[in-house]
Amino acid sequence: MSFVSARVYEPKQVAETSGPPASLPVNLRGRAPVSLAHPAPRRLVAPNRPWALQLALADRIVLERLAGDPHRSAARWARIILARSEGATLGGIAASEKVHRDTVRRCLQRFRRHGIGGLRHGNAGKSKNLTFDASVRREIARRASLPPREVNENFATWSLYKLREHLVRAGIVCSISIERLRYILGVEPHDRAYWPKAETLLSPLSREARRELIELAQGADAEIARRAGAVLAVASGARLGQVAREFHCGKSSIRRWLDHVRLHGVSRLAGLRPAAAA
Repeated sequence: MSFVSARVYEPKQVAETSGPPASLPVNLRGRAPVSLAHPAPRRLVAPNRPWALQLALADRIVLERLAGDPHRSAARWARIILARSEGATLGGIAASEKVHRDTVRRCLQRFRRHGIGGLRHGNAGKSKNLTFDASVRREIARRASLPPREVNENFATWSLYKLREHLVRAGIVCSISIERLRYILGVEPHDRAYWPKAETLLSPLSREARRELIELAQGADAEIARRAGAVLAVASGARLGQVAREFHCGKSSIRRWLDHVRLHGVSRLAGLRPAAAA
């Protein structure tokens, strides 16, 4: 039996020279040697950097000034642009700024399209929500209580859209949304004498009709029970939208069932004609 002697690998001693070896690639010359014992950390800048942004000198000066101001909202976007101009990758920039890669990508796209102006926030320059003080709210409620013809309008009843147009023409407000106007009228007391009356969906039910609806609502047929339950809810004073959500049906369906009961009686809900029910 023969034994092969083990050879211990000894690294060759490289003589120190004044410059990098000529055999190294150009992009590795002049760099610090890499230790094999401790792997090099992930570099933020790629070696060839083909995607690096080309910045004009004026843009770079502005970006550096923005990046150095911690109180400016555009400081982060400026740092992203500067890092990309130095060849940083999207992942490296996202990790450094603690944002998503898509955020970095959108910032770069805005800069390429709009320059420095693309770093402004999307809501910058937009009008903020208007606030109305107590005197303006009281005036809105007062005018909503007046007859429209008394304030030189050629219609007899108000609506939210008509009142909004009147308020803008009269100079009470510069602009106001329908939802804001509805909210103000909901909290400010006013007279609704000149507003459309609420729709009467169903006249009061007789005792016999209510008993028939209860029987249908407790029946075995789920669809007929749903119709009868919705009609009973509306007859008890529930709002149409609330009933539609509770019984999982459309408002138009409820109105159709109410018409059947009003014109033909409760038996129509069960799919029977009045003659057949008799």
